[in-house]
Parts: sequence; C-alpha cells; structure tokens
Amino acid sequence: MRFIIIALLLQAAAPAPTEPAEQAAAQEQATSTPDQMTCVYDRQTRQRICTTPDGERLRCRRERVMGSRMPVTLCTTAREDEVLERDSRDALNRSQRITTPDVH
Repeated sequence: MRFIIIALLLQAAAPAPTEPAEQAAAQEQATSTPDQMTCVYDRQTRQRICTTPDGERLRCRRERVMGSRMPVTLCTTAREDEVLERDSRDALNRSQRITTPDVH
C-alpha cells in the first residue's frame, strides 16, 4: 500500500509531458550549438543522421557488442559504411567458398 501511495505522489509531482513537437524543438535547440554535431532521428531506418561542424554527415546507430550487455553508439561516414559492407560481404564469400580437400 505504501508503494502505491509513493508512486502516486511521485507521479503527481512529475512535470507534465510535453508535446512531441515541443520535445523535438527543444532537442534541436540543444544540439544546434556551433561547436557540436547536430543530429536528426530517422524513425524509418532507426538511426540518427548527424552533421559535424565541418559539414560532414554521419550515420549514428546503436550496436550490440558481443560479450557485453551495453550497446555502443557507432557513427560512420558513407564511405566507411561502404568499406564495412564490402569487407563483411568478402568475409562471408570467403567462408562459404571453403572446401574440403578430396582424398583419393
């Protein structure tokens, strides 16, 4: 019973949730300082598109690291994405082409 009362008191004391448009505007203002990256979240691809102060565009996404529970945010350029994709495709092709020697 105490926990319910405490939960109700905490919920009543919490500030009212703002509209999603207001949240997006507040986030845009917070990330619009000239010495930081500006980021926009794309819901369709579930990733952030960030722009550095130099004008370079980065694609940021959360990835799980093997052996860890904590995901890591990985930001890469379009060129780095192409290299990662090519390397993983080549590794897959090499592993599928492994043959066993014929014993006669």
